[in-house]
Amino acid sequence: MAKLTSEKVSKYFKTRIHDFPKSSVTFIKDKFPFIQWLPKYNRTWLVGDVIAGITVGMLVIPQALAYAKLAGLPLEHGLYTSFVGLISYFLFATSKDVTIGTTAVMSQLSGQLMATYNVNTGLSPIVFSVSLAFFAGLVETFIGLFQLGIIVDLIPTPVIAGFTTGAGIQIIIGQFQGLLGIPGINTNNAAYQVLIDTVGSIGKLRFDAVIGLSSLALLILFRLSTYYFVSKGHKWFQWVGQAANGVTVILFIIISYFVNNGLAPKDVKFRIVGNIPRGLNYFDVPSFQNLPKVAPAIGSVVLVGILEQIAVAKSFGRINGYRPNANQEIVAVGLVNTIGSLFGGFSATGSFSRSSIKSRSGARTPFSGIFTATVVLLAIYVITPVFQFIPNATLAAIIINSITDLLSRPATIRELWEIEVFDFLSFLIALLATIFSSIENGIFTSVAFALIVLLYRVARPNVHALVRDESGGWIGYEEIKQENEIVSVKSSPPGVAVFRVEESLTYPNANYVSDNVKSWIQANTKYNGKIKETSEKLWCEDSHNISEKNIVIASNIWFSDSEILLNEIPILTAVVFDFASVNNIDSTGLQTLVDIRADLEKYAGGHVSFYFAHVRPQHQHILDYFYQLDSKHDVVPVVLNDQSVDSSSVDELRKGRIFRTIDQAVAAAAKGVNSPTSSDTQSIDSKGGSVLNV
Repeated sequence: MAKLTSEKVSKYFKTRIHDFPKSSVTFIKDKFPFIQWLPKYNRTWLVGDVIAGITVGMLVIPQALAYAKLAGLPLEHGLYTSFVGLISYFLFATSKDVTIGTTAVMSQLSGQLMATYNVNTGLSPIVFSVSLAFFAGLVETFIGLFQLGIIVDLIPTPVIAGFTTGAGIQIIIGQFQGLLGIPGINTNNAAYQVLIDTVGSIGKLRFDAVIGLSSLALLILFRLSTYYFVSKGHKWFQWVGQAANGVTVILFIIISYFVNNGLAPKDVKFRIVGNIPRGLNYFDVPSFQNLPKVAPAIGSVVLVGILEQIAVAKSFGRINGYRPNANQEIVAVGLVNTIGSLFGGFSATGSFSRSSIKSRSGARTPFSGIFTATVVLLAIYVITPVFQFIPNATLAAIIINSITDLLSRPATIRELWEIEVFDFLSFLIALLATIFSSIENGIFTSVAFALIVLLYRVARPNVHALVRDESGGWIGYEEIKQENEIVSVKSSPPGVAVFRVEESLTYPNANYVSDNVKSWIQANTKYNGKIKETSEKLWCEDSHNISEKNIVIASNIWFSDSEILLNEIPILTAVVFDFASVNNIDSTGLQTLVDIRADLEKYAGGHVSFYFAHVRPQHQHILDYFYQLDSKHDVVPVVLNDQSVDSSSVDELRKGRIFRTIDQAVAAAAKGVNSPTSSDTQSIDSKGGSVLNV
């Protein structure tokens, strides 16, 4: 191992100081990507951005109002969140398609967290939500700046799909009371409880139900008509579908105006949103004294915000042929939330539905968000007086219609079952935990299960005993047994066992690998160790007669189609490990190899040689310790004591025991020599193990 000297330390810092100006410029360009592409902006890009920006703007306004209501906040805060989010994201974006702002899942989560944690804090709903967005944004920014976005990679797609589907179902059920005008339903309860309460109160229907069901029917008609005409080749009709929310809101504003204009709030025929103040009327820096009050809610907001943002950015990057920077996207969503909270914005992240429309509308750069923000700003300052006549039931219909895009299709769920059972279970647990509890609990339950599955896969890798097939390749015997057709294979030479470990050899799986290797050898080779008297045995040792054991082995040995004689059972002389899939070896894994050798030598009654194939260069020095140690030493004390190593002897051992291919390693094991020649390698075919028909 190279020593760390003062000269190396000095050289390192001199290099960093010398490169500081250049690296600083690079850092600024990375964190403000618009610096690189804005100077190249042209008219062609402008046309696409204007069309996409205005189109998305018409969708943002009704959704911002609806999602603010979902979060339990005054409706204008949905507009504040969207406007500031669009302006801020332009500065930090690496995706041209993502539209940041209010989303259904984040809004529902914010409302549930406020109901859970803002009970005795003394904070108003606005202050709690704004403070939560501010501090969650700081955490997200920290994660992105220090490139900790790898945590998102630990959460598989089925978990995200199950969570979003469960959240979508929960949101839809929660909107039934608004759609039908049923009062007194606590929508922060679990989805099943909300559904039970809604059905039980069906007799309390109001005239709102007529407005809500009519709004929903119109939105569904738009959706189905768009699908029909586009499928018939009328691509222009997709613009009609994208205007569905805006047209529905305008139509029912007109109806509401003629029905409710001039009536006192208590006399209106159906519930409307009421007065919305004009302009940006909020600016405040959240107090750090609020941090302890919102701290319990930060984790789930950060996790959902990052998951949605990265999922949206990667999805549309893949569709449109570019690769967004995941860590920079986390920085972007963090700064959007931090800056937005100063202007009354609550927690925001990337929107699937609006990003999809933005992508289809021909957005060319993140600058399209500026045109969307302009549309929202006009709504804030010009037409907010008109918004007071929007029926609550219409907003509920918009939410329900928008949420259907989040639900996983039955075909997708079936594919998860057919591809991988654990993926299906991850989806199912995320779905059920969200529906029967809350979005917050659904997040943590599903993520916990995903991590358990990940650890299980690491801790229980495939360990195959290898044989040669007709083409000369080494494959697992278990894989051949799964084939329906008869395959001719050749076992390894007598007394040589060949194994492939399909995972890193580290502390979670070391014992499992050891047990599998020793179990296979005990089941397929003859015991030739010392036969102890009963008085010599440990209390935990098997007391069966050794000859009886070998008879069992002879009748069940894996490479025989019929019972063989005891003297034909091979005695173990060598073990070959294929480390092609081993990406890491830690001290526990190394100790396991030492322990395996010790146990096998006791079992075989003599020296057992170990050979390795496909060892990565960075792992060869780790195996040096294995060859230096005898079976009575532990790995860690040797490493820590820094004993001197004779490099020449280590190189010689490495040359004789570590090979590029399995054939070379098996040839060396069969011949018992250190440097196999090409003829040795080929002799395996002619003189190697017995030919089998499986």
